Amino acid sequence: MEKLKVRIEESLDKVSLLENIAYYILLATAFLLPIFFIPSSSFQFQFSKVVFVSFAVLISCVLWLIARLKDGRYLLPNNLVFLLSGVVLVITLLATLFSPSIHTSFIGQGSEVGTWASLVVLFAVLFMFSALFRPKERVFYLYLALFASCFLIVGFHALRFAFGASFLSFGIFTDITSNLIGKWNDLGIFFGLVTLLSLMTIELVQLSKAFRTLLWVVLVLSIISLSIVNFPTLWYSLAFFSLLYFVYAYAYKKDFSVPSQNTDSLVPSSVESVRVWKKVKKGSVVAAVLIVISIVFLIDYYTPNRNLGTWVSKQFQVSNLEVRPNVSSTVAVGKSVLKSDPVFGVGPNRFVNEWLKNKPDGVNQSVFWNTDFASGIGLLPTQLVTTGILGFLSWILLMLSIMYLGVRYLLTPMNDKLGRYLSVSSFFASLFLWSFFVFYIPSTVILVLTFLFTGVFVASLYNERLLKPKTVSFGDEPKVGFVSVLVLTVLLIGVATLTFAFGQKFLSSIFFQKALIALNVSGDITLAEKHSRRALAISSSDLYDRLLVEINLNKLNTLLSSTAADVSAETVRTEFQSLMGETLQYARNAVDFDRTDYQNWISLGRVYEAVVPLKIEGAYDNAKSAYGEALTLNPRSPEMHLMQARLEIANGDQKKAREEITAALALKQNYTEAIFLLSQIQMDAGQTREAIASVESAAVLAPNDPTVFFQLGLLKYNNRDYRGAVEELERSVLLAPTYSNAKYFLGLSYDKLGREEDALTQFNDIKVLNPNNTEVPIIIENIKAGRDPFASINTSERPDQRDTLPVEETPITP
Repeated sequence: MEKLKVRIEESLDKVSLLENIAYYILLATAFLLPIFFIPSSSFQFQFSKVVFVSFAVLISCVLWLIARLKDGRYLLPNNLVFLLSGVVLVITLLATLFSPSIHTSFIGQGSEVGTWASLVVLFAVLFMFSALFRPKERVFYLYLALFASCFLIVGFHALRFAFGASFLSFGIFTDITSNLIGKWNDLGIFFGLVTLLSLMTIELVQLSKAFRTLLWVVLVLSIISLSIVNFPTLWYSLAFFSLLYFVYAYAYKKDFSVPSQNTDSLVPSSVESVRVWKKVKKGSVVAAVLIVISIVFLIDYYTPNRNLGTWVSKQFQVSNLEVRPNVSSTVAVGKSVLKSDPVFGVGPNRFVNEWLKNKPDGVNQSVFWNTDFASGIGLLPTQLVTTGILGFLSWILLMLSIMYLGVRYLLTPMNDKLGRYLSVSSFFASLFLWSFFVFYIPSTVILVLTFLFTGVFVASLYNERLLKPKTVSFGDEPKVGFVSVLVLTVLLIGVATLTFAFGQKFLSSIFFQKALIALNVSGDITLAEKHSRRALAISSSDLYDRLLVEINLNKLNTLLSSTAADVSAETVRTEFQSLMGETLQYARNAVDFDRTDYQNWISLGRVYEAVVPLKIEGAYDNAKSAYGEALTLNPRSPEMHLMQARLEIANGDQKKAREEITAALALKQNYTEAIFLLSQIQMDAGQTREAIASVESAAVLAPNDPTVFFQLGLLKYNNRDYRGAVEELERSVLLAPTYSNAKYFLGLSYDKLGREEDALTQFNDIKVLNPNNTEVPIIIENIKAGRDPFASINTSERPDQRDTLPVEETPITP
């Protein structure tokens, strides 16, 4: 079988220098994107990838547009995929313009995947790869780049599995499941893609022994990686597309059974190991094996013990939990939106607003009760909520058009076997990735690869002359020239502006991250304020305003509680008024930026609540009004009622506080924060014994509810019945072994009874469960030294002086 003779088709005479530069930028992007990260906690991991790909693609667009203006002609794509891509962008833009928060829908914080700006980047990926990767050797280089990335990713994680999560962590990969792609399941999807590409390359291309061995290694490593990730949706998709490929390979084996007659321009001449096509066997043995492996893991997933998956997880010490709304929850939100905003939805990037209003009842009883989900079960179902019926249908039509092109052209006999391989592989890869657009929420890398392979598939059809673009020359016709130059110039300005906007967002996010680190890690409020102000100066955001509110509230508390004796009252008053005015301005700016975000109203309410005890006129009414707005936007959250309860306590109205706590507990029966606050109110009112009696009755009705026994133990602790508290809290910890607040008061009760070793056991457990808690290590040292647990701790921080729990957590209810 003779080797392929290769000749490079294009040269600088036919392809401009600018286009070549754009091509190399895109090729480098395809290689680097899966492995790109900035090794610093000041840079958000996903945002870094978003900005990297945005800059690369948009700069390539600029170069391509300039090349078109210089050439005086361009190829106008005239196929359904590009037509419907334009429809999706136009409908999403209209949905953005009708959105209650245009900025949130247009670009948001810059890192979200649901904004109109992010879609522009993704469709730019599709267009640029379809325009610049038509020569087959370019696609071949692209595949090599992805395989090279795969090798690096496998090597990276193999070393981390071997030496532990702290090895090669770079300060950002803190867990064994932290990876270069994104979420743990995103890593699995990437390896699923590489598995399919390896399979098709091995079976459809005759390679030298060295290349073939290399691809077999890639395939085996990818399958092992899939087994470690063990993502059920991925197994379904892999089984389906392996079956699809098996059927295709069997039905169209004749297309790959004879050497190609066209040996020009197939692969780079430097790759001498690539030969002509071999005869394809009936079906595909490797595809059949993949189907079997997928089915085995799926069967194991639905067995009670999941023996295989558990064994793999133990071997690699992997534990991963990723939660998103299920189908019924997403449908419930969608139905609500279709009643109120059926045409354009609630606006791109605003699923969370409708989720908060339509959250199913059962969610509040789970550990995810206060999780604000930004998407539904998948990105496509999310579009129904955010862009309405028109947006949802446009996405469906786009995906159907891709399938239509594939089915129509790939079933057509062809003489160019390598061209057929590239079309088949890019089509299958594209559909495989689109399946996760429907059933999952992929992160940046997977979404970019989805549009990338769609573009490569379209490019392969153009290369095979199955699609024919229309050449538009505007050098000779003044009218056509005027319109063309105008459109290209507008696009050029738009792309440049969008590039600048992403740069602004990214730079501001760096200072925001630095502010968070300074505040939460270093405890340097001054530095945190400095970075927050710089972030806000670069790019306006309610997120940055809210952080400045928190910083200033901290400064207000410090001013009111620790003013030096030699400072005059007038000085304190002046500083207080200045700080209060500044804090209020930040809070109002946040509300003005996005009045539909409940967190902005909470921030405003907290500012007014902070001065309610000072009896400042209007503070209570304004705080109550702000919290009322937050409750309207987030009506199913028990936290909204608890905040109002604390406001009523600050205003001295314990009756209304009880009513709000009752409302909170009606939404979430196991709401420990509300139970804790209620016990404080009852203790202050001298009603501890009555409260104990009522909770004991509840314990009879709910013998397996750890929060009931926590409440009972807490009341007995406050009543100084430490033996009774131990009995109830031990029951709570038995039912929920990771219930840190139950362990906290159990440890204190043990200490009161002189059981120091038992107390230390509980607090050491809390230290492991809550490594960022700064109070617990002090308590441990005090108990070891035989001192009161709260020696050297501020009196106001003692549990009987608080209205919040000592440990921030959500109890795990069986």
